[in-house]
Amino acid sequence: MAEKYVPEEIMAEAERMQEIVGGKGETEDYLKAAKIIEQESTDASAVEKKDSKIVIMPGKEEIISRLSEVESDPYMQERLFPVIANQLAGKELVGMGVVIGIELAFYDFAEGMPPAIAGLLHMNIKKYVEALVDDEEIKTEAYKMIDEVNDSLKADKE
Repeated sequence: MAEKYVPEEIMAEAERMQEIVGGKGETEDYLKAAKIIEQESTDASAVEKKDSKIVIMPGKEEIISRLSEVESDPYMQERLFPVIANQLAGKELVGMGVVIGIELAFYDFAEGMPPAIAGLLHMNIKKYVEALVDDEEIKTEAYKMIDEVNDSLKADKE
């Protein structure tokens, strides 16, 4: 069997997410998301990641500016967007990495808040990807990942 390639930074982000949810276990959806990400990284499609396009994320100020264009809530601009910017700024990521970075920022931001807050934040993830990623191929990959996670979470709740 051929060895599967998954970029180190993606594995590191997935492992961090697993540590976060495994250590605290506060939000069942994050645990499920971590399992989905782990499964995605070990299935046959992970081999394709080696040849995937990579995007270099903008700097912190540019990220905050772009997100502010799609979300005018001052609280989000002052509190959430810097957390997303700290998570993503300047990193080289594939579509899945963008999604994982935003989800980790959501987790960091919502820590200590009611679990429903994470769900509310997640509702905006596609709009944030749209604002932050210019490359259509990367966006498509990110949207696919978001849809897979949402479908799996929905199926688990039924």
